[in-house]
Amino acid sequence: MNWTRHTKFVLHCRKNTIIFSKCYFSDSSTPCDTNPCQNNGSCVVQGKSYACICVKPQFTGLNCEKDTEPCKKSACNATFTKTCRNVQETKSGDHTALCVCDDTHFGPHCDIKKPCVANPCQNNGQCLDGISGDAEDFVCVNCSQGYGGKFCEKGRS
Repeated sequence: MNWTRHTKFVLHCRKNTIIFSKCYFSDSSTPCDTNPCQNNGSCVVQGKSYACICVKPQFTGLNCEKDTEPCKKSACNATFTKTCRNVQETKSGDHTALCVCDDTHFGPHCDIKKPCVANPCQNNGQCLDGISGDAEDFVCVNCSQGYGGKFCEKGRS
């Protein structure tokens, strides 16, 4: 009987087959024995290698590991997201979810409330959201005459 050493089959060892922390299997083992296909993909033996048939059309890649529709399980905040767009990266070909936020929130998942929604400005000041991506980044402008400060709260003499 021919025996072939496969170090990646360790999880499939049976009792008394471990020799020096490696498993040995007969030639009847196949590359599909380790279930390399993800997301319910089907493994097909091709000689000493394998191919995965991706059953769900949203998955691609050697092992059906790449999700082409990440918006289906996106981390976008459902309450404050107008829409989610599946965007393919140019270099890697990977897909990512792009959350398009409503007017009250921002951030990669639309989970940060814009500070001007609560209108922190006093004395008729107009609040402008900053561009830094920080929830505390805003400025009050056009304060009533005689007022200034971060919140238009300071009277000027």
